[in-house]
Amino acid sequence: MMSIPQRLFRSDTVHRNITNDPFNGLLTCGFLHKKPGAGRYMSDINLCFDYYGCLLVLSGNGTHVDSEGTSWPVSQGSFIQRIPGRIHSTHIQPDGLWLEFYICIGRDLFETLVRLRILDARKEVLTPGVTPALLSRMEALLESCRRAGDTELPVLLAEAQHILFTVMRMHRESQDMDPSADWVDRACRLMGEIAGGTGGHISVEEVARFVGVGLERFRKGFRARTGMPPAEYLRMRRMNAAQSMLADGHRCVSEVALALGFPDAFTFSRQFRKVVGIPPSQFQKLY
Repeated sequence: MMSIPQRLFRSDTVHRNITNDPFNGLLTCGFLHKKPGAGRYMSDINLCFDYYGCLLVLSGNGTHVDSEGTSWPVSQGSFIQRIPGRIHSTHIQPDGLWLEFYICIGRDLFETLVRLRILDARKEVLTPGVTPALLSRMEALLESCRRAGDTELPVLLAEAQHILFTVMRMHRESQDMDPSADWVDRACRLMGEIAGGTGGHISVEEVARFVGVGLERFRKGFRARTGMPPAEYLRMRRMNAAQSMLADGHRCVSEVALALGFPDAFTFSRQFRKVVGIPPSQFQKLY
């Protein structure tokens, strides 16, 4: 795991626009350090952007629920794509360790980059990793966006595209080098579908058998690739489903507990607070 300089644990962003179009002329980037006590809850639930956003996780852990409802563990080196028009959620562990660098560009440019195969919109969570060189380029992009005159912005937009191209290349290389990529992805989909459903229960042993991997190899490979033990992922996925239900506002705490198969609201509330950091009743008020 790469050590991230402490000076970067801050929220520092720049918003620029190349044209008068608020979405298609967009160029914004920066660091976001999400920690408890900063007002609105840290996790983003049921978001839908009109533009393309992406973020590289530099520190911290969480899970991302994509537009199809599949949940993916995210940790340092995970790259999350927020595709225009797709509903998604990113659930963050509330330990104050979360740091991301994000880039947002216009929808028309995004669609062009997809057609040119520079971006791949088929999967929302990629695994490029983090390198000192990539981190330095992101810092330089932020500072340049802050200082640049309007006539220089197209050049910086090109640099943002180059960073995205680099991330995509790093992801493809990581897939080629990691033989566990396929079965870990299948395990994530299975656990997301079952643990995130109403009353769904499955054990780590059952998941390992399903993907055809021995239990110890499964535990080690899953943690190495996702940064999270499979049992913790199962707990997080169940709590993600709870957060989505609570955020919708159509069910009370006891109804959510019942829907997810907990014996009572007290047991559910205790586990929710342990994982999410606040009681479910308080979480619901924030949304």
